[in-house]
Amino acid sequence: MKIESLHALVIDHHLGELAPEAAEMLEHFLELHPESRTEAERIRESLAVTATTVQHHPELAFITALSASVTRPRTVTLWQRSARAAAVAALALITGLSGFIAGRTSSSSSVTTNHSAIAPEQPPAARTPSPWARYRLVTNSTKGGMTVVRIDPTNNTSALQ
Repeated sequence: MKIESLHALVIDHHLGELAPEAAEMLEHFLELHPESRTEAERIRESLAVTATTVQHHPELAFITALSASVTRPRTVTLWQRSARAAAVAALALITGLSGFIAGRTSSSSSVTTNHSAIAPEQPPAARTPSPWARYRLVTNSTKGGMTVVRIDPTNNTSALQ
């Protein structure tokens, strides 16, 4: 179990928001995993200290409730989701169209460049032989799978290595 899931379950259990079956499963899990039980006890102690602090300083409860209302997820209506999807589609269309126009503009301007200023085409550099150029992968029908085969450049035969 991920540590974030354990934290959420222990907090929900402490606040009484877990179903009895889920609370029983959590306790069973904690019995089987002592390291998780230690972490759960640490969380429960933190919750107890927080509850005691809020009882002694009730002004902190208002701040906690205010911050919880600020971070509470809003419900999004179907109309708002549709509007967001339309905005994303419009943005994608505008971006694609801009890229297309920019590409056409840059390719047409490169056609009109002065070719005399461009250096003459040079022959390709000679290929340097690589030690890996002497090997290739071949499927092995008898054993199945792939086999590395060395290619002998002198007589053009293959020998397994």
